[in-house]
Amino acid sequence: MSHLCQELTSIIRCCLVEAEKRQMASLSFPAIGTGNLSFPRALVSKLLLREIRSFSSSRNPRCLREVVIVVHPSDSQTVDCFTQEFTGQRNVQHERHDFNELPVQQPVSQSQHSSDTFGPVLSTSLGVYQMQMGQLALEVSSGDITKETSDVIVNSSNQTFNLKAGVSKAILDGAGITVERECAQFVSSMTQPHAMILTSAGQLPSRNIIHIVGQNDPGNIKDMVYSVLKFCEENKFSSVAFPALGTGQGGASPSAVADAMVDAVVEFVRKKQPRFVQSVKILIFQTAMLNHFHMSMKKRQGETVEEKSVFGKFKESFRQFMSGLVSGSDQSSSVDLVLEKEEFEPTVFQLCADDNKALSEAKKRINDLIVAEQAQKTISDPFISQMSQADMEELKALQRKLTVSIRLDKGAEDQDPKIHLEGLTRDVFTAESALRDIIRKVERAENSKTQALLVSSLVEWQYPNHSGSMVPFDIYTNLKLEEALEKKQKVKIKINNEMYTADPGLRKAVSAKRPPMELFRKDMKDDTALPLPSCWEDMKGDLVKLFALTQGSQEYNDVEQELTKNRLRVNIISVCSVPNTRSRL
Repeated sequence: MSHLCQELTSIIRCCLVEAEKRQMASLSFPAIGTGNLSFPRALVSKLLLREIRSFSSSRNPRCLREVVIVVHPSDSQTVDCFTQEFTGQRNVQHERHDFNELPVQQPVSQSQHSSDTFGPVLSTSLGVYQMQMGQLALEVSSGDITKETSDVIVNSSNQTFNLKAGVSKAILDGAGITVERECAQFVSSMTQPHAMILTSAGQLPSRNIIHIVGQNDPGNIKDMVYSVLKFCEENKFSSVAFPALGTGQGGASPSAVADAMVDAVVEFVRKKQPRFVQSVKILIFQTAMLNHFHMSMKKRQGETVEEKSVFGKFKESFRQFMSGLVSGSDQSSSVDLVLEKEEFEPTVFQLCADDNKALSEAKKRINDLIVAEQAQKTISDPFISQMSQADMEELKALQRKLTVSIRLDKGAEDQDPKIHLEGLTRDVFTAESALRDIIRKVERAENSKTQALLVSSLVEWQYPNHSGSMVPFDIYTNLKLEEALEKKQKVKIKINNEMYTADPGLRKAVSAKRPPMELFRKDMKDDTALPLPSCWEDMKGDLVKLFALTQGSQEYNDVEQELTKNRLRVNIISVCSVPNTRSRL
């Protein structure tokens, strides 16, 4: 139960911090967790009031002025619990309580924070990852840092702080000439080099800009981020936004930079126990890097990533709430050995309404909106089983690129394998088109291989090597030569890695760099080798032709007996014979 309390506490704190960060004046809580999750009402009321008061006293919020706890009047037990919790500490006159009127409670000690310092990585919307680290909230998202409204944004520059390339150019151009002059004046007055300077933000929406000397070594990047955070705390800045340092012209590895920047924030929280810095943002201009930062944040969740946390229960509750929207598949037949399924954090809705009708209408409206943007598709094809690991890697890359989950289902012995697609409608359609292209490529390759093997059993094309010995061509070149002979055409082939133009009719191949090469065609089935069955028919000059055997005939019975001798259960649709071009009876 203590672990669940910590998770619920983390969610309440995250909501309060996010409301203040977004400059909201008011925030409403339901009796969170007392419904389907069956949390004790007394515990929830105690945690909610404790965290609201702690936030008010320790953070001194500038924007958030009102927190409302909404309890349905018909839920008398919950109303009584909250009433008792309020009256146990003050007289309750109204449902609504102003932040500034709440009695000050002793701030929660740092030791209390340390046990759940790093909360779960939450995804409030697509491409936005948030993580609560004690009193500090870390957010990684894709975006334009010049549009950021934080107290401070960070500009990675050069030693003279006048770099105008990449993100630095965008920042200086957006800030205007005033900031450039501030940088120049600061540099001219320096008696020794500085690692960072502070200027105004000029025409940008942020309040200040910290210009730093750019780094491309992950160790130096970590030290620089830590120094910036320490500077912000000393100057009582509450929010700061970084770009992905060193990943532009610096050429640093995105994965190494992600670890370095997240580690710096962790070290800052643990060593400095910040009182003023409440929000740290890392804005990624190239969205492909988001996954590196997301994975680095997940490493800091500790063991809670694998445990069934209260947030995980919220996700499960949401899936049940939205039942029928996305139907699950039988996982017993799913095999994810070669194709990893991409998981996406769902959004959690908690609805409160005056009556069941209004609640049902709200639920239906949310369902309709999600269905309009979400799609599922299942593709079944026998050639999926013939896909190579390279094909699977191509699907993995597609999965990372698009907002779509791709899952391989091997199926039962008597069923074709399937691939399930799920995600945003436009991305599912894109993934389906790419997947069908891969399957058709595999099908063409398998058909070509089958045909090449068949022809190689009938005809073998050869060429002499330097010693005069005959060397057979590979089965695909063998097929090309035989098809060219039938069509009376020339064809390009390779002999000893040299390109030749072959004329199968003349049994010659010529090259611009090598002497002409003589070709030989060997029949693998000779007329005199074995007597041909009397039931074979004239092929009329065709290379390959199928003849259906009559049920009950000797050949038909022989095939049927061969198929069933190992006690296999088979359903014979038809049996055909494949004579060669020499069989003209």
